[in-house]
Order: sequence, then C-alpha cells, then structure tokens
Amino acid sequence: MQLKMTEEQSLIVSMVRRFVHEEILPLELSLDPDADDEGIAPAEVKKNALQLLIELLGSGKAQEAAAYAIAKLAQDNHAIQNEISELGGIPKLISLLSVLSIDAQAQAAAALAAVAGGDSSIKNVIAKAGGIRPLLVLVESKYPSAQRNAAHAIAMLALNHRGN
Repeated sequence: MQLKMTEEQSLIVSMVRRFVHEEILPLELSLDPDADDEGIAPAEVKKNALQLLIELLGSGKAQEAAAYAIAKLAQDNHAIQNEISELGGIPKLISLLSVLSIDAQAQAAAALAAVAGGDSSIKNVIAKAGGIRPLLVLVESKYPSAQRNAAHAIAMLALNHRGN
C-alpha cells in the first residue's frame, strides 16, 4: 500500500524530480573543472545543489524526492558520495528511515545504498551514525520497495568491509 500524497506534495515531488533530471543530472554529465564566463565553477554549483538536496531531506514534503535525487547522484560517483558525507547528509538519510512515509523510507535506503558504494570510510560513517539497525528493521517491512532498498544498503555496507 502506498501512502497518498496531497496535491501539493505530488507537485513538490514532481518539481524536484524534474529539477534533478533537467538540471542536476545534465550538470553531473557535463562538469568541467574550469569556471564559466561569470567565474562560477561547476563544482561550486554542484556542491550548492547537493547542499540544497540535503537540506530538503528535513522538509517533510520534499523528503522522498530529495532522497531520490541524492541516490541518483551518488550512484557510482565517489566524489559525490564523499561530498554527501562531508555535508552531513548521512545522518539525515538515516533519520528518514524512521519517518511515516514508506516511500521516503525506501528512497532514503536507496540513497544510503548508493552512498555506501564508496570507500570504507563512508561505510564507517554510516555504521557509526547508527544506520545499520534501522536498515535491518526496514528489511522486515511489509513493503517490497523498502525491503529491497534496505537489503541493498546492507549489502553495500558489508561489501568488502568485514567490520560491518
């Protein structure tokens, strides 16, 4: 059973998803270490976008979409995985594992799985921040998407990391 979103919530999720697909993902594909004509470095833009997404993890209406965007950006990208960790995104993603919205929980688990694909230091951050227990609880969820994403996150945390 999916939780019903209000029209406003659906609009926000749609807007954030559109922003990610039209702005952030193309930016990720075309990043250049050189600044543009106005002196703004693409890396600076990317960092600001990540900061915004991490802040949105604390906004009830945008949590699911922000976690979705973070998962997509972090997938197979060690630089972004490290940036998410440095910007404080991991504790916010972990806190989303316990919210009422199952969709937000599932997206947070997917984002943690993507971030955990990085080096062992990020896996340590997730474990030390208390991320393993709520993922184990989510594996027992009656919702398949939450189960699947939580199991994937646990697998990524354990991959090549005996301590977890």
